[in-house]
Amino acid sequence: MWKNEFMVRNFHIGARSAFLSGFANGLAAPVALFAVHEAPPLPEVSRIQPPTRELSSSIHADWCRIGESLQVAIGRYERHGERHDGRQSEDPTGG
Repeated sequence: MWKNEFMVRNFHIGARSAFLSGFANGLAAPVALFAVHEAPPLPEVSRIQPPTRELSSSIHADWCRIGESLQVAIGRYERHGERHDGRQSEDPTGG
């Protein structure tokens, strides 16, 4: 087994020196790890091409989805009388 030199602790230094020493050792940790063990292979990343659409059709589709979500929320309120905070409203018809 190899000797880990980072395990040596000095309890006779001040708080500032201890912080700086620990910070420097933390920055050096990847180097210390891969000096002993081989680094894992990097995964392959394939590029994704977003579909090409016109800006106006994209905005139209987004607003259609927003409108559908609003209609669902309105329908849920009308059926159950739910408020935005999840509590039941006293009169779901608003009257």
